[in-house]
Amino acid sequence: MHHAGKKTPVHCEEVFEDGVTAFEDGHFEQAAEYFESCQEETHDPEETHWYLTQCYLSLTQASLDRNEEPAAAAWLEKALILNPDFPYLHVVAAHLYRRLKRPAIANRHLTRAIELDPDNAEAQALSVDKDFVAELLS
Repeated sequence: MHHAGKKTPVHCEEVFEDGVTAFEDGHFEQAAEYFESCQEETHDPEETHWYLTQCYLSLTQASLDRNEEPAAAAWLEKALILNPDFPYLHVVAAHLYRRLKRPAIANRHLTRAIELDPDNAEAQALSVDKDFVAELLS
């Protein structure tokens, strides 16, 4: 969908489509590079931000799967910059910073997730997790 009266460079449309293809093929780092290269010039910056967030989340999870927590934190911070009001990202951050033994940061993200979505079941469950609460208090 093109916005009326707004000329979008064909190059950025092609880059966006290349990003979608890379994303669908599971090449998230490559897809992120495409989306980052002209995220504001595409036909729909919000859609580009959605794809970028999903790429960053996938890269966060892949890093966690390899026990590369610092890399995971870097990818997750990129997602949070794009979508600071997305509760799920804060829940993921709470888990990640718990794993990194950074309880104050974990608690800040958990609190933010609950502020953004008081009914978020995962955030609520984490907030009453005895082990998590004990870590916050230690």
